[in-house]
Amino acid sequence: MLAKRVDELPARAIGFSSQVGWFSRADVRDGDEIFIQSREKTTHRYFPELLEPLRATLPARCVLDGEMIIVKIMA
Repeated sequence: MLAKRVDELPARAIGFSSQVGWFSRADVRDGDEIFIQSREKTTHRYFPELLEPLRATLPARCVLDGEMIIVKIMA
């Protein structure tokens, strides 16, 4: 799914300023190496806080397909 531009915030967001980022990603673990990729670009340098949790929970060799949503809301 690709993000798309909208002209208005949803009604539930009225009164708040929000910023949302949505990334399709694939996480690859090979031993101690972790790679976070989005659309064939390596993005793990932008999200270093994810490396240790992924290392702690993923099997030693795997590929994980998923999405990452980043929401920043300021009242």
